[in-house]
Amino acid sequence: MNIFTIAILAIVAMAAITVKDILRKMDDYYNDDE
Repeated sequence: MNIFTIAILAIVAMAAITVKDILRKMDDYYNDDE
């Protein structure tokens, strides 16, 4: 694998982690709202 491929995989992984974190925070917000 070349550096470019590794960089893309790293960006995708970070984006996936960020999305999961945002969804979890939104979930907590809606659950606290009740």
